[in-house]
Amino acid sequence: MMTKLNKKQTHKFLRMVEDGLKHPVGPIPTPRLEQATKQIMKDAEVQASIKKLLEWTPEGVDLEEISKINYPPNVWGKDRMFTNGDDKCPFFSEAYLYNLLGKQDGRTLLALMRQLCESLGIETDL
Repeated sequence: MMTKLNKKQTHKFLRMVEDGLKHPVGPIPTPRLEQATKQIMKDAEVQASIKKLLEWTPEGVDLEEISKINYPPNVWGKDRMFTNGDDKCPFFSEAYLYNLLGKQDGRTLLALMRQLCESLGIETDL
């Protein structure tokens, strides 16, 4: 059922939307949107898809060679960061991301993914 707004209500609604879009932290979600998002995240298929993404391991990437760029010999007191088996780890793991992106960026990406999963109510070992 659609509700028709009079002119005054329409202007009030548009001001609220405009204020929400100008908010310093971005648009303010409506309670309905937040509730709908939570309901979607409870769906078993959605949860399974996200877990598959978190466990995915890219193929055809020469992680050892990339690691040599990020960690030239004798950095951190080691010859290299890469150890055998790192290329078999999931993409969203310290072993994979540290070699691919470097330690700082790897930590940052993992922290962001951890926060995203927590906010969505998804249990993970990140």
